[in-house]
Amino acid sequence: MRGILTVMTLIFFVSTILSCAINEKKLKETGAELLSQQELVEIFSQNRVVNLSSGSSSVEGHYFTDGTQKIVWPGGLDMGKYEIRNGQFCSQWTITRAGKEECYRIYYTAGDEYIWVKPNGSFDSKMIIIK
Repeated sequence: MRGILTVMTLIFFVSTILSCAINEKKLKETGAELLSQQELVEIFSQNRVVNLSSGSSSVEGHYFTDGTQKIVWPGGLDMGKYEIRNGQFCSQWTITRAGKEECYRIYYTAGDEYIWVKPNGSFDSKMIIIK
């Protein structure tokens, strides 16, 4: 019984990893362009207000040139800091993700729309630049 459970757990983790990689692969196949270090620096070289959405959830993000950030949602907000590092957008919040830093790859899709991809290759959120 223990052996079957171990095999099933292993299959679950391998399939999860493969499906995550396929998500990013499909994104690339649509023509989305992975932003470079320089392109990320340029985007965040001025104060930005963005809409970040994932599924039915949406927050307003504020990114400031001094590396601080704020997200606002109905009934709450969080503050933190961000850094563009190794071609990724790395952020750490006070409350969100229990204060753990996470880095994302960002893809340009069209207009003012971008897709954030988690380190495991899965979709995180869509960003639309408002200002």
